[in-house]
Amino acid sequence: MNFKVLAMETEEYKNEITSFLDGYFEDIETITEFNFQFVTKHNFKISKIEYIKLMRFFQTAMDKLKSIDTKIYSGIVGKLFNDCQRLYEFHSEFLKQNKNSTIIYHMNFLPTIDEYSQLKSTSSSLLSQETILKNNINVSNAKMTLLESENNQNSAQYKNAKKLNIDSVHKHQMVKQKNVELIKKIKDIEFNLQNTFTEVFESRVLIHSNELAKYINTKMMFLDKLITANASKSNSIKAFFKNANIDGEYKIKNFIKYYMKNINVSKVKSNDWHSYLEECLLILE
Repeated sequence: MNFKVLAMETEEYKNEITSFLDGYFEDIETITEFNFQFVTKHNFKISKIEYIKLMRFFQTAMDKLKSIDTKIYSGIVGKLFNDCQRLYEFHSEFLKQNKNSTIIYHMNFLPTIDEYSQLKSTSSSLLSQETILKNNINVSNAKMTLLESENNQNSAQYKNAKKLNIDSVHKHQMVKQKNVELIKKIKDIEFNLQNTFTEVFESRVLIHSNELAKYINTKMMFLDKLITANASKSNSIKAFFKNANIDGEYKIKNFIKYYMKNINVSKVKSNDWHSYLEECLLILE
C-alpha cells in the first residue's frame, strides 16, 4: 500500500469529515448549549455525582411519592422532573444510535462524498448493463443452439444471433472489467477514510455524551434537593416514612434503603433491582 497516497487522500477529505460531523451532532450541541446556559444562569454548582445513573430509581421514587401526596409533583418539581426525563431519554437514545461508528460511516457519511456517490452510481449502472448483456448472451446462445439442432446455421436468424452473442460477450467483458476497477476505487475510499472517521466520530460521541450528562447530573442534583425540601413539608410523606420505619426524613439514600429492605432477592427481577439499588448507594457515597 502507498501510505503517502493514503495520507494525502485522508487529508483531502478531513474537511468533509468535519463538515459532516458538525451537522450530524448539531442537535446534541444545541441541547447541551441550552442546558449550559440554564445552569450558568441559575448559578448551579456542577454535580460530581452521576445522578443520571439514578434515573430509574428517581422514576420509581417519584411515582411512590406522588401516590402519597400529589402536591409533591406540582410546580417546579414536576417541570424539572419532566425535563430531566426528556434529557435522560435523549441522552440514552444518542448513545444507542451511535454505538456502531461503522454503520454511521457507511450509511451516513460516505454518501455525502460526491466522488464516492458518483462512483457508486456508475457502478450500479454498469452492473445493470452487465445483467442485460448476460441475458443477451444467454438468449443468443439458446437461439443458436435451437437453430443448430434444425441445421439452420446458414440462416439470417442464426447469423443475427451469433452477431448479438459475439457483441454481447465483448461488451460484457469490457463493462465487467470497468466495474471491477470502479469497485476497487470505491473500496479504496472506504478503507482509506474509515480509521480517521472512526477516531474523530467516537471521540466526539464521548465528548458530547459526557458534556450533556454533566448538565443532566446537575439538574437531577437540584431536583433531588427540591424533592427533599418538599417531602419534609408534607405531613402525608412524613407519616408514611414513620409508619414504614424509615430512619430520618426523606432523603434519596433513605428511600433506596427502604426499597432494599422490601425486596425478595430470590426472584430474578427483584434480585436485579436489588443489585441496581446497591449500585445507586455506591454512586451516592
